[in-house]
Amino acid sequence: MTSDSKSVSSNLSSASSGRASSGAATPVSEPTGNIVPSSRSGDFMSFLKDVLSFTGDLSSMTCPSFLLNGISLLEYGDYPHILAEITKATSSEERIKLVARWFVSTLYGSYNKRVAESNSGEKKPFNPILGEQFLASWDDAEYGETKFICEQVSHHPPVSAIYFENAQAGIYGSGHFSQKSKFKGTTMKVVQEGRVTLRMKNSDEFYCLSLPDLNICSILSGKPFLEMSSTTFIRSSKGYTAEFHWYTKPWLYGEYHKFDGKVFKDAATTFVQDSLAQEQLFTFKGKWVAESRVTDVATGEDSVLFDVQAQPSADIIIKPVGEQSELESRRVWQK
Repeated sequence: MTSDSKSVSSNLSSASSGRASSGAATPVSEPTGNIVPSSRSGDFMSFLKDVLSFTGDLSSMTCPSFLLNGISLLEYGDYPHILAEITKATSSEERIKLVARWFVSTLYGSYNKRVAESNSGEKKPFNPILGEQFLASWDDAEYGETKFICEQVSHHPPVSAIYFENAQAGIYGSGHFSQKSKFKGTTMKVVQEGRVTLRMKNSDEFYCLSLPDLNICSILSGKPFLEMSSTTFIRSSKGYTAEFHWYTKPWLYGEYHKFDGKVFKDAATTFVQDSLAQEQLFTFKGKWVAESRVTDVATGEDSVLFDVQAQPSADIIIKPVGEQSELESRRVWQK
């Protein structure tokens, strides 16, 4: 489900491509670009002093313009064909694995793709104004149109609501999210609250997804990059759960952007004598900014879950700014 989450309206028409890119991205572990212009180093140090002494939610602070990435927090989403491909599964077990694949692809598309393509540091998106909307769609030759809308529905506290659908594939999604940020050591920690719900019309299944926390690292050096942390879940109405563990790099060793997880059948729906090992269906591990793999526990078969270099993102369709309503994101922030 950005750095951060969004699909439908009858007036969502085809138009110019905004944040487009049909090519596969090159993954990066840690950006090398310094986002602070040499002429603004004094302003940056002054801002850091304010941040380090601030005790409230950091999202309420005014950020220097050179630290802004030029898009709204509402802009979110990539790889809609991976969402539609969930309907190819013929069983609940296979479907939740494909939902997990879409989840990983969405996190990459929202939180790392732009940084990977530009090889620049992480920058702050614009805080949406109340009532602001981001409307977009994607066309696919096989799966048809995916529509998406995200709206800022509350300002204090800030809450965004999302809706997306692919009617041809029979997939509908909605959700809400909010973020609270604070400094922890030398890292800005962003706690994400909210849920995303998917509905599969043809199989009459629902999935509820939670969101990982975000960690903006290396801020003091002027070369910030994002890692994810915490444990998240995808829960199916048919009694299956996917559990993810997102890891930040340890201080002295290890790698960036790692995660692992598993898919299992909920204990309440299995026989008492079943062991935890018998309940596990799939395990996965890898890097969410590069390649991750999934293993079938029963057969030992190992395959790709998501590979950013092998999966081109779709061209996003957004109306030209001149045709947008006054509350659509790119018109709001065009200046």
